[in-house]
Amino acid sequence: MEEKLFKAKCVMSDGDVSSFLPVKSNGTVS
Repeated sequence: MEEKLFKAKCVMSDGDVSSFLPVKSNGTVS
């Protein structure tokens, strides 16, 4: 579980959250 959290943090920092959050894919959340 920690690994997933760590990866999510890295992804968030990378701005590639769209891969995990389809909501961002909508373009509503910038």
